[in-house]
Amino acid sequence: ALSEGGIHPWRAWRSLVQGSIVATHDFLYYTCGIKENAYGFAIILFTIGLRLAVAPLTWVQYSSTERMKAMQPYMEQIKERYANDQQMQNIMTAKLYEDTDSNPLLGCLPAFLQIPVFIALYRSILNLANETALEEPFFFLPSLEGPTLTEQLQLPQGRGMDWLTSNWGGE
Repeated sequence: ALSEGGIHPWRAWRSLVQGSIVATHDFLYYTCGIKENAYGFAIILFTIGLRLAVAPLTWVQYSSTERMKAMQPYMEQIKERYANDQQMQNIMTAKLYEDTDSNPLLGCLPAFLQIPVFIALYRSILNLANETALEEPFFFLPSLEGPTLTEQLQLPQGRGMDWLTSNWGGE
């Protein structure tokens, strides 16, 4: 039903990310007057902003991981003490989690929430490359399109290192 005239959530999310990159580029290009390397700086600034936006999730993930590391010696004690009783091991482990207000899944959840964000960023950059918006150079790179695009802008074949080395050696 979503594909029949409705808005597909994934496409909307990807369009938001891509539109944000383009808006950042336009801001740098037209407002700040950065005419060279504008898309490169736009991608960098957008990525930094994105990392700052997901920083609370990353903090939750790291703190949960550290808490689980700190609990490892207690987990080993439970395994040693109840080596022959798997059910009691599970009960004591659950009690340990409850007593320390820990959740082993809390370390994974932020990572799963961030996956669509960074996939959308990756796909947005590929879409911009397909639209030939990223043809401009960025410092030593001859083009931001990278190795994924061929002359016909078809993704599966790729160009290997030709996109980077084509102008080397005075050719």
